Amino acid sequence: DWQLVIAGWDQGGHEMELKRCCDDLSLPWTNGGGVDSLPGLEAARTGAASVVFAGPVFGEIKQTVLEQADAFILPSFSEGLPISVLEAWAYGLPVLMTPECNLPEGVPAGAALEIGAGGALAGTRDRVASIRQSLELLMEMSPEERHAMGAAGRRLVENRFSWPQVARQMTEVYQWVAGGGSKPDTVL
Repeated sequence: DWQLVIAGWDQGGHEMELKRCCDDLSLPWTNGGGVDSLPGLEAARTGAASVVFAGPVFGEIKQTVLEQADAFILPSFSEGLPISVLEAWAYGLPVLMTPECNLPEGVPAGAALEIGAGGALAGTRDRVASIRQSLELLMEMSPEERHAMGAAGRRLVENRFSWPQVARQMTEVYQWVAGGGSKPDTVL
């Protein structure tokens, strides 16, 4: 009953490789229309496609995609601070992510499931097996469990990554640098 919506830019022809994989596995797929339309997403809603290649989405289209999603997955090899994960949490979505997403607080907060460790040096088979296991865990969760995970992500964003919290943290850093107080927790 799940559909996969792949949103974002194609990197180095990887989208064509994924479409070939869908064809090899007899998974119906469609193009989503990208930045200013949702035709493929309608195919996902009706079940006409198992996989939607949405392309880059912005503004109201991205909002619609996040509002209609049941989960967010970022199996990245390298991220600084993945805003997409913070956005998913802000929309109350449970998240699957790799350690390379650099948001380690997500797992202990109950907001995320971690796709196995090992980094870019891990073997492809290990990485694929880990993604599969994480997806199976997510899909076996009840809607209530996924909702609770998403709510934990929403709380995490509000308590740690919202503008008021970031402004408070920056104020503490500036005060410390100016010689007013002890080193804040946000400074390593």
